[in-house]
Amino acid sequence: MSRRAEPDCLVVVQPLGGGQRGHEMDIREVARNFYATVDTQDWDKLASLVSPDLAVHLGSANPIGFDDWRKSLTEFFVGFPDGHHVVDDCVSDANKVVTRGRFQARTPASSMVSNRAENAYRLV
Repeated sequence: MSRRAEPDCLVVVQPLGGGQRGHEMDIREVARNFYATVDTQDWDKLASLVSPDLAVHLGSANPIGFDDWRKSLTEFFVGFPDGHHVVDDCVSDANKVVTRGRFQARTPASSMVSNRAENAYRLV
């Protein structure tokens, strides 16, 4: 029997500035900053934050690596250029964080869209 990877698991390998509390990093802040990096479409910075063997699980599709994920995000932001994540709730424990939130954007025709999601991340 093969072991299935954790769904929606992104491995973040370094925190984004200022997320320190003593010697312990605040992983909830890392998650929020991670979303901000996606929203600004800073793909080079995003690449520096994730593990080289990143596996992104989207719905029931097979996992994809960083290059395919970045391509997908780039195409997605063409349709929703002002899109951004809103984190409504964030729960963390040790090196894991789960976020509940939504992606909000306006379509080119100025209609507002919002998509809710729960995501789990493991930090190393």
